[in-house]
Amino acid sequence: MKSTDPSALWVLDFGPGNTVGKLFSTVAQGTGVGVVEASTVADRGALSTLETLPERTQNWTRFAPSIIHTSAGDKVRTAFTELTGKAPVLLAGMTPTTVEPEIVAAAANAGYWAGSQAAARSPPACSTVTWPSSRRKLEEGRTVEFNAMFMDRYLWNLQFGSQRIVPKKRASGTPIDGVVVSAGIPEFDEAVELIHNLNADGFPYVSFKPGTVDQIRQVVRIAKAVAPTKVLIEVEGGSAGGHHPGNRLTIYC
Repeated sequence: MKSTDPSALWVLDFGPGNTVGKLFSTVAQGTGVGVVEASTVADRGALSTLETLPERTQNWTRFAPSIIHTSAGDKVRTAFTELTGKAPVLLAGMTPTTVEPEIVAAAANAGYWAGSQAAARSPPACSTVTWPSSRRKLEEGRTVEFNAMFMDRYLWNLQFGSQRIVPKKRASGTPIDGVVVSAGIPEFDEAVELIHNLNADGFPYVSFKPGTVDQIRQVVRIAKAVAPTKVLIEVEGGSAGGHHPGNRLTIYC
């Protein structure tokens, strides 16, 4: 396997039974290896009449991280680092931890994606306390991301609807370069319009926080509709408790 391109490899299970083939299919998932059941006369007969190649396992190798060598040392390269230029580990926005500007600024100054949960504060407090303090603590050229709660329509409309508080802050020089839509996924048409509007307002990064398989598929559909614009997904697992789903991340994968 190490010396052979897995996407060009076939494994035939001649039995007895189909246990080995099923086990190997699980192990080989994501490699592109083709696993063919040929343990019975019927299986082999069906193979002999195929007009196309049998179906392979999915090939996920193009999503794998890689190491690049730079003058500053070895770095991990992923689709996320290629898009944002930031480290491949992020500080996700979360109440109450990232409401305070100190931890957000520390992460951003160290080169990480830093999600500010300033949305949890009232608009006056956010404008008079959080953002001014964040700007003072951020190094020149560093940016943060605004974690907004879609389920709170009152705050959402103040931040991105009629009052447009967050886009106005961006326009006035507040170093916000991304918006993370958490606690719900907008309907398809609203989400597509939102992405286009945020990009036009100067936010290059728009991310969603799905917490179920259906929500992940919903975001994928949205992302396909706005391509080639890039959309980020921050999948929420159940380890943190609270309002998050109770599923393990392996279920989503």
